Amino acid sequence: MANSGSARNLGSINLIEGKPLPIYRATALIGISLFISVVAFAQHNLYSIKKVITKFELTSGAGILANSGYFEDYMLPKYGYSVGAGATHSFNKSFDLTLLGLWELKGSKVRRGISEVTSSGDMINYSECFNTNFNYLTLELLPTFRIGHSKNIVAGAGGFYSKLKKVRVKDTKTDIATDITTSYTSYDLRNFYVKYDAGISIFVGYSFSFTKKKHGLVKLMYNKGLVDIHDGWNSSQRNNALLLVLSFNIMNSLGRK
Repeated sequence: MANSGSARNLGSINLIEGKPLPIYRATALIGISLFISVVAFAQHNLYSIKKVITKFELTSGAGILANSGYFEDYMLPKYGYSVGAGATHSFNKSFDLTLLGLWELKGSKVRRGISEVTSSGDMINYSECFNTNFNYLTLELLPTFRIGHSKNIVAGAGGFYSKLKKVRVKDTKTDIATDITTSYTSYDLRNFYVKYDAGISIFVGYSFSFTKKKHGLVKLMYNKGLVDIHDGWNSSQRNNALLLVLSFNIMNSLGRK
């Protein structure tokens, strides 16, 4: 591993070890500016803002991970999840803003054929399975529009920022001729030069009521990562996930009429 502060080129972006480039700082500033603009706009809406937090909610989701990157042509279906809690502010009957804190599993699974030449000059053919698990702590900001006569249909797009907290990278090779399998597993975060992720989230869904103040929401969400994640094996990938998410509010301070 190179000394701290050394420049690295991973895929299509340059990185300084442990520090995002100014383009991501600029993206964060744009996001903050957009959030302030939305709040300022809502202050002039016909509906008064009675409380900062309209409701708290619990959320969980599961779905398919479809990463892009160096091994994209060899990737197999892999499943991930997202669980957490958040708070929502309802500016009016048609627009909400939700901030979520999440624990997520992302990653990829690759199976490919490779060949290696031994020191004696013999060719060995392997079947290789390369499995990566990335656990993130994530903050996700989701502007949400409610449409339809009953305001039960929801749609929106937002963004997320994630901090890599736990990894598991397993490389398994099987000799096709002898069926002998060898594997190596790493849990070392120090192998990862990029320990964050950021991207966009797009979703549609439907809300339903249990009681006058208790609501649920089911939505289909697509998270698109915009950061090249180096997996410690001289390859990079971007996290993409298609999730079916179910949320329940645990407190509603305004109520919906």
